[in-house]
Amino acid sequence: MPGDYIPLVSVVVLNFNGKVLLGRCLTSIFNSDCKSLEIIVVDNGSVDGSIEFTKKEFGNDPRLKIILNESNLGVAEGHNVGIRHSRGKYIAFLDNDTQISSKWFNELVKALESDPTIGAVQSKIMLMDKKNTFDSTGGFIDYYGISCERGNCIQDIGQYENISEIFHSKCSAMIIRRKVLDEIGFFDSRYFTHYDDTDLCWRVRLRGYRVLYIPTTFAYHNVSFTASNLKLDETYYLVKNCITTLIKNYERKNMFKYLAGFLLLELTRMMYYFFRRDRRSTSLVKAIVWNMVHLRSTWRMRIKIQCTLRRVSDGQIMKGIMIKPCPFPLRLLYRIVRCN
Repeated sequence: MPGDYIPLVSVVVLNFNGKVLLGRCLTSIFNSDCKSLEIIVVDNGSVDGSIEFTKKEFGNDPRLKIILNESNLGVAEGHNVGIRHSRGKYIAFLDNDTQISSKWFNELVKALESDPTIGAVQSKIMLMDKKNTFDSTGGFIDYYGISCERGNCIQDIGQYENISEIFHSKCSAMIIRRKVLDEIGFFDSRYFTHYDDTDLCWRVRLRGYRVLYIPTTFAYHNVSFTASNLKLDETYYLVKNCITTLIKNYERKNMFKYLAGFLLLELTRMMYYFFRRDRRSTSLVKAIVWNMVHLRSTWRMRIKIQCTLRRVSDGQIMKGIMIKPCPFPLRLLYRIVRCN
């Protein structure tokens, strides 16, 4: 970038009862090398004094904007609120339990500015309590939509030091072009948590843009801090949103093929949990029922994606960046996807 010029970056920090960690996150943002920032704290109805603390500590900085939601809208819609209040050429998403390096913005924006085909980028993300251990070096999914984070809980010994394509950026520490969001739409507000970033980046790829992992900078992440406060039914949200994502984004033939495979996997799990009297059997039933009830609205989104958004075939994405799963019946035994 000529003269190290950095265009305006809008930073969306979503907060829910994160006072204990929010200060560290915001301090790292305000102290970063990038000065062309607007920092948008979107609060999802916190009751722990987070906003009072933020106003007291950072309220005098004109770059700060605070948006108050009356209730917890979830991750996807919370981010959407931040996007609607943003003005930047690039939109950055940082969890309130992250801490970034000083050159985080400069390095990621430099990558985006270097190539207009790059739609979104993610930095190296390390665990907050084990700073030499990865949280994520990029997200991947297999043909059935089952996801994994590359490098998760693996010690950093220099094995992920090259810029590389990933299927999706992790929303804990990512930047996306506003132009791309204008083309593909925002996060699906029905995804309260989980798969919101997977679904978004799938649409980024369908539009013909690339998603990259940039290892030249990093963020520390206190994993699942907010989720642990909420005590969410993760099984329900993971399965519910995976089904929705498959319906919306695959071409018709692949949608039926891999949705059927995914449902077979989950029905097998459901029977296993049922006979063990595991509550997760109920979560799986609820996830499938939700998709049946909301199929009409999901199908409307699917038509828009397939008819007006798509520029790239499934084959190009599947061969290039998705993980080929084990064939049935071995797939029933090995549900977990490895992408390390």
